[in-house]
Amino acid sequence: MKIQTNCKWMPPPAGCIKINSDVAFNEDKAVAAFIVRNQDGFILLAESIEIFTYDASLAELRAIRIAVEKVNSPDKDDAIFESDSAVAIKWITNPTEEPDRAATFDIEEIRRIWEYRPNWKFRKIPRLCNGLAHGV
Repeated sequence: MKIQTNCKWMPPPAGCIKINSDVAFNEDKAVAAFIVRNQDGFILLAESIEIFTYDASLAELRAIRIAVEKVNSPDKDDAIFESDSAVAIKWITNPTEEPDRAATFDIEEIRRIWEYRPNWKFRKIPRLCNGLAHGV
């Protein structure tokens, strides 16, 4: 098995923004974070917020939903959302996937906004490539 030890952030295409989200847990709380960068790597927005769930997949999904809501504006037609959670990305991008019932609201909200932003993309990236969002 090959283990990836380094990972370089790849910028989005010109005119597009890239949003990386992640969640960190400690013994008594979970914190969702996201970072928004442009094609030059310039940080446009970085935010973290305490969330109230102890399920990792639900927390990752919630982090994506918060980021989606924050960047949803008329001038943000092209965006790439990246997360290291395969489950959360699958819930969002695969309408036939049967999600955890607790995830329904977050998924529906993301898809409702995404319907009006057809150029948005959601993709899973390796955990090692999501370090900056994890550190927010």
